Amino acid sequence: MECVIAAVPAASHYWTRDSLPIAMSSKYVTDEFDELDGRVTLRLNIRNLQSTDYGDYQCVAGNQLGRIQKTVTLYGSLSYSFISYKILGLVARSSVARA
Repeated sequence: MECVIAAVPAASHYWTRDSLPIAMSSKYVTDEFDELDGRVTLRLNIRNLQSTDYGDYQCVAGNQLGRIQKTVTLYGSLSYSFISYKILGLVARSSVARA
């Protein structure tokens, strides 16, 4: 999953699930890419995807001017070996690779 963040001044940013920050682990890998135009792309990869991983994930960004979060809902069917997604809110870009 990805979200693109544009903020001035620059924002701190992270992913959450069930209102808890997602920490890097053998399950979750987060990456951050500076787009060199004032935007940052925040990516969340979920390894060994299971049906228990389906649900809502939030991309959160905030600076001294405020905080915003947008929700990405991950759903699919492991029996068909694919994952589809829908975006709730105005996340600029989001994608999920095939499982």
